[in-house]
Amino acid sequence: MNGEYSSYDYLRNMLDSCYRQNAFNGKSVEDHKQWIGAAREKLKGLMGMHLMEKSKLMPKTEEIADCGYYLREKIVISTQDSLKMPFYMLTPKVRPNNKAIIAIHGHGSDGKEGLVGLEKPEYKEKVKRFNYLYAVYLVQKGYTVFVPDLIGAGERSLGIYRTTQAECNDINNACMSLGISLQGLIVFDLLRLVDYICDYTELDEGIGACGFSGGGQSALFLAALDERIGYAIVSGFFHSYKDVLLYTNRCGCNFIPNLWKYFDMCDFASMVCPRPLFIETGIRDKLNGSRGIKGVEHQLSIAQQTYTLYGKQIEVSMQEGDHTWYGSCYKWLDTISRL
Repeated sequence: MNGEYSSYDYLRNMLDSCYRQNAFNGKSVEDHKQWIGAAREKLKGLMGMHLMEKSKLMPKTEEIADCGYYLREKIVISTQDSLKMPFYMLTPKVRPNNKAIIAIHGHGSDGKEGLVGLEKPEYKEKVKRFNYLYAVYLVQKGYTVFVPDLIGAGERSLGIYRTTQAECNDINNACMSLGISLQGLIVFDLLRLVDYICDYTELDEGIGACGFSGGGQSALFLAALDERIGYAIVSGFFHSYKDVLLYTNRCGCNFIPNLWKYFDMCDFASMVCPRPLFIETGIRDKLNGSRGIKGVEHQLSIAQQTYTLYGKQIEVSMQEGDHTWYGSCYKWLDTISRL
């Protein structure tokens, strides 16, 4: 760990001195409504999203596969000029519920491929370990599932490495030098996917967003910024930035310039409020940071105070295990789908 002459104490003290400058500290629903608009604009600015411009979506269906109980379509949309995003749309053939949910991958899944069982051989061990087939399980439950490739993964890989190593550090270094962030690009792409669902399908309003690990982070950001997302499921990614300083979660997709000065995870949850939010975590997940599950519980306790203003609460599932998608949300999801 940090020694006497390291920079750790300096960085930690700096974080303590400027921590959560845009936190929600209100005492009423009206306070929350006044805070949330400015908070979202601040977050978009930190991500560099004010420098990103929408292009026409120009959707193109590239392939259709009959997978027995569902159809799998590969569709490509243009999110910005010179930037395209492929995604799978999984449409149930048995007992469809006409509800849309976006299933977002994390690392080690071969992008969208691992969520539908099409990952390359070198990814199979991680897909099994992290229980990545949640997109297939959701379509079995009747949902129309949208499974995008995030920048740097799957078909959107730059090919920087010949291994399964993530490219996030490399891409984010370039992004930050241009005044934007990798996570900003990711969330902007996801917002365009929401545009597609709203403009090109007849599915019900109140789109769901779910994801594991880095995918959980992106699902949380997406729900925080877009009220078209009716609920969010975040698995394996709800900790305090103080707890992950330097020693854990070092991937570039976690880093947004100046973010730690203004917000922590509890504030993103407050931006989702009062919409339903499900948080799943393993109590032995090392990515929770230096305080482990106590840090997660602390962030949750702050966010719960916001939900309490509306007479609601965050649904929390603490699992006896490490870093993986547990699927403990499925029964809760059944209750949400009936609302």
